[in-house]
Amino acid sequence: CRPFGPKVAVGWCWRDHGHPGIRRSTGNRHNRNPGDFDGFPRTRRIAPNESVGMAPEDLFGACYPQTLIERTIRAASHESDETMMSDTSAGETPDLGDDAYIESIGADGVGLFVGFSRRLDRVGHVVSLVEGDHCTPLFASLEGDDQEDWPTSPPLQEVHIENRGGSLVAMLVGMAGDSHWSVAMDPLAGGIGIMVAVACRIKQHPVRICSRYGSLWETTGPEVDREGRLIWQVGKRRIAVEVVSLPEFPTPETPSDAAGFEINASVDEAPFPKTIQWRYRLRLLA
Repeated sequence: CRPFGPKVAVGWCWRDHGHPGIRRSTGNRHNRNPGDFDGFPRTRRIAPNESVGMAPEDLFGACYPQTLIERTIRAASHESDETMMSDTSAGETPDLGDDAYIESIGADGVGLFVGFSRRLDRVGHVVSLVEGDHCTPLFASLEGDDQEDWPTSPPLQEVHIENRGGSLVAMLVGMAGDSHWSVAMDPLAGGIGIMVAVACRIKQHPVRICSRYGSLWETTGPEVDREGRLIWQVGKRRIAVEVVSLPEFPTPETPSDAAGFEINASVDEAPFPKTIQWRYRLRLLA
């Protein structure tokens, strides 16, 4: 992936490609614009004319295989397709399968679904909105490649899905250069959404350290409320990205536009080596 590529073309989304609805089993921090920065040393500052997203050819070429979205949609419907498992390019690792997912779905069949898939040495994920028998892919994580010591998202190589108290949770680990990452993703205890907790053990000041997502549907970008949350309107639904403040770490910035968003972690003043943490929620608002 090239850093901060052009925006995703308006109108490029799965609906435009004729994707039908799917069947699904029943079962403040600061009052400011996300582009404004203050105080803490950031690992990467976004200029006003830069885009945080990726062009379609980048998103589904160097960064992501198109079959990731197809697998996500099939997994959200709790269906299987053995042909998808073998559909990998030469040199790629076989995919994780349709059981590699977590979800937070309400009694009305509406909620968020996170599907995991492998691309070369990385495990990425797609966040989708599920509404009964329909699935809308919203965001894809953008991990970069194995040539980067400081990729655009945590370079995760392993994922483990566990059932805890009747809910599926995901534990992921990976490394790049001399740094090690770990991520925990689990459904919110209250409300519909997913909590993401990231930690990175570093030995030197990072070039950048963040979680980056590209938008997968036609959007004009998020609104920013008084609490600093990024809020997208998806049909009749509202999806929020909320940074969780941790007292021992500076609050991350969240640059965003129509092409995607980032959670830009900040480096504290503790000596190296040290561990940096950041957390955020993807929530379906009432």
